[in-house]
Amino acid sequence: MMTKQDKIREAYGIHWEEVKDQVDENGWLDGKGNHKGLVGLTMKVYDPYDSKYCYWKRPVSLSGIENNNGWIKIESKQDLPSKKGLYMVCINNNPIIGIIENTTFIKHLYECPEQGILTHFKEHFPEKHPIY
Repeated sequence: MMTKQDKIREAYGIHWEEVKDQVDENGWLDGKGNHKGLVGLTMKVYDPYDSKYCYWKRPVSLSGIENNNGWIKIESKQDLPSKKGLYMVCINNNPIIGIIENTTFIKHLYECPEQGILTHFKEHFPEKHPIY
């Protein structure tokens, strides 16, 4: 399973060695250096209207990396959800269809790897219904 750092390195691809010393823990590159030759990368600017952050940029593929798009990575039993609620889960890094309400069932999935390895979960927030 890839780590956050692996995904950042992968996003920069062949340019990683050139930029690695200017990239922070969330993949933002301090753009004050001369990095105009990042061919093939589509970059997003942190905040083009703030003089403090207008030089920071990163590959758009890293959007959401700060919180893993809301997914909790399961590395041990202690990472499993402990409170009742609605959850989506990933098996073998693939989200499965359906919402799970019973945390006991999530623990069962974790303890029965013959069905696939439970790798992530995410709290599900139902969409709000239309007002009119």
